[in-house]
Amino acid sequence: SLYNYLKNHPEIYLCPIKEPNFFNKELKFTDCRKDIQKAIFIDFEKYFSNSKLAEKHSACIDDYRNYKMLFREVKNEKILGDFSTSYLSSKFAPSEIYNYNPNSKIIIMIREPVSRTLSHYNMDLNLNFNTGNILKDLKEDYNSNKKGYFISNNYIDLSLYYENIKHYLKFFKKEQILIIKFEDFISRKSISLENICNFLSIDYKLLSKNNLEIHNKTYVPKTKIIASIRRYIPGKIVSKINFLKPFFYKTPNKKHVNVNVVEYINSLVKEDYSKTNLLLDEINK
Repeated sequence: SLYNYLKNHPEIYLCPIKEPNFFNKELKFTDCRKDIQKAIFIDFEKYFSNSKLAEKHSACIDDYRNYKMLFREVKNEKILGDFSTSYLSSKFAPSEIYNYNPNSKIIIMIREPVSRTLSHYNMDLNLNFNTGNILKDLKEDYNSNKKGYFISNNYIDLSLYYENIKHYLKFFKKEQILIIKFEDFISRKSISLENICNFLSIDYKLLSKNNLEIHNKTYVPKTKIIASIRRYIPGKIVSKINFLKPFFYKTPNKKHVNVNVVEYINSLVKEDYSKTNLLLDEINK
């Protein structure tokens, strides 16, 4: 949602591949799961041959020339941005970003970890990336011997923030980092966006107020058959038949989540989130 709100601001340019993952040097396309490879594969020669760069959700760019080409349509914007969510959990991204531009500004959005885990799981359920047996899937993913971004699902791992935020503070001054809680962003959207614009030194008044609905809202398939079929339909086709979504998808029932599932997630994230909140208090002093 934040990507969509900011990308039309005249003083900011966000690269058309929302998550190029360039500074996440642990991430290699050849190491990614086969289903992920299929989802993020881009023929870069063909992609960059187009006069206008098409918007894509994610890619695995490791070549500087390709990364630089993502910004070839920049005009006179003040801020150039990259929205790769993998940078928060990457061991190398903070130093790589710092070496690229020590004056970078970092925006980190975190979500209450149980809610984040459940939302992530439901998103993957929509994409048929899990079995639908949530407790079993969470345990197998967390205890997997082969873990990593785009390798395992990282349902629990990506809900642990403390060490990752501390890692960024080793390279950047706290004035260069803005940490937003997702819940505050949703409940106080206008205030949050004004704070973000002030942080980036861009004019809040120039931000379009016509496109502030929720983007990337989570739905789950009504049946496993629908989930299986969805996996093989390209995203651009799905977007054209959005009007059919109510017939095939439903909003997940957040009030009736299995207690055992919540207790399991909490047992792994509660301490980390408490430490994260104390760290945020220190940063905001």
